[in-house]
Amino acid sequence: MIGLTAYGVLLTIEGLSGAAIYQWIRAATGEPIRPDLAARNVARGAFVLSVLAAPVAAAGWRLGLGFGPALAMAAGIIAAELGFDSDAPVLALLSASAAAGVFALAPRLAPRLMGLAALVVVLAAPGVIWGLQAAGLYDGLMQAAPLSWAERMGYWSHAAARIAAHPLIGWGLDASRTMSPDIILHPHNGPLQLWLELGVVGAALAAALWAMLFRKASRDKADLSGAAMAGAAAAYFSIAAVGFGVWQDWWLALGVAACVLCTALDRLSPSASATPRSSPDTD
Repeated sequence: MIGLTAYGVLLTIEGLSGAAIYQWIRAATGEPIRPDLAARNVARGAFVLSVLAAPVAAAGWRLGLGFGPALAMAAGIIAAELGFDSDAPVLALLSASAAAGVFALAPRLAPRLMGLAALVVVLAAPGVIWGLQAAGLYDGLMQAAPLSWAERMGYWSHAAARIAAHPLIGWGLDASRTMSPDIILHPHNGPLQLWLELGVVGAALAAALWAMLFRKASRDKADLSGAAMAGAAAAYFSIAAVGFGVWQDWWLALGVAACVLCTALDRLSPSASATPRSSPDTD
C-alpha cells in the first residue's frame, strides 16, 4: 500500500512533467532515451496502479488512512492519461469503481451478475464482430474511431475472420504473432485472442474462470475485501479487452499479484478471523 501510494504521487509528477524524472535517471546512468519512448515506458505504470487500486485503497481504509491512498493512485492514473494519452488505465479505474459500488449495493448478487457478464463477453466476442460486419456498421465505426482504436478494430476484424476459419481448436498458442501485418503481435483483445489461438474450447474455459473469479467476491454482507476483489477483477478484465496480449509474462504476474492482495485482505479481515478455516468461504 505504501509503495503504490507513493508511486501514485510519482506518476502524477511524471505525467505533469513529461516523464522528466525518468529521463533524468536514464541520462544519469548513461542510457538516454527519446521523450516519446520515455512517455510510453512510464505510462505502463498506470496499468499496474489501475489493477491494484481497489485492494490497495481497501487496505488504506482499513488502516485508517481514509481516501488518501485511493486519491493518490487515481491522481497518478489521470495524470498519465493527460500527459501520455494512456486511456485504458482510466477505463479500468472507472470499471473498478463501478464494480465496487455495485458490490456495495448488492454484495451477493452483483458479483454473480458480473461473472455472468464476463462469461457472455468472452463467448460472444467474435459474434459481435460478425454481427456488426453483417449489418454493415463495422467499417463506419472504425472510420469514426480515433487512430489507436481504429487500429485495434482492424486487428479485431482480421482476428474474427481467422476465428471463423478454425473455430473449434483455434490456430495454436501465440499463433497471432505469426499473422503480421494483419495482426501485430496479438489482437489487442483478450477474448478474441483466446478464440483465435485456442478456439471455442479455450474460450469456454477462460469464460468459466472469469465467472468463478467474480463469484469469489460474492458474500452475504458488503465488506472491503469483497469490494477489492470485484474492483480488481473488473479493472483487469477491462484492460484485457482492449490491451495487452493474454500470455505476456508481466501481465499474467500482475493478475497473480492482484489475486494475492485480494486474498490477503480477505484472510486478514475481521469477519474472516471469526470464521473457521474449514469454511468453504475461506478455502
